[in-house]
Amino acid sequence: MDAERALSLGLGLRTAHWRILVRVGWVLFVTFHIARAAGWLVVFGFAVPFASATDMEDLKRAATITARLQIQDELRAQEYVYCRETDYGRRQVYFRRIEDLREELREVAKIEWPETKCAQEPPKQQTAGSP
Repeated sequence: MDAERALSLGLGLRTAHWRILVRVGWVLFVTFHIARAAGWLVVFGFAVPFASATDMEDLKRAATITARLQIQDELRAQEYVYCRETDYGRRQVYFRRIEDLREELREVAKIEWPETKCAQEPPKQQTAGSP
């Protein structure tokens, strides 16, 4: 026995009543969601399901802070490796990466990253006789 027939027999509903009940339920469901999205149900404790402009500003600020911290951590790590590297080719790669990160930090956080003493020294070219 299908569910509609079982409910009809159990509740004494005819097919026409069942159709009206489903239609009214669907209209109420859709109306509730439209009213909630429009903010008409805030007085009953239903929050609007969309982020407000202040929420978006808070999220943007948090994302900027997170990006700044991650870039600064990466800069510290790259400078640490750069200052200890002895191979000229690798030092050039680290130096370019540091400069890219400094530029990214300027764009994202609008701050300048100070060059370390080691980073101010240009990479030294190794000669054929030097280790």
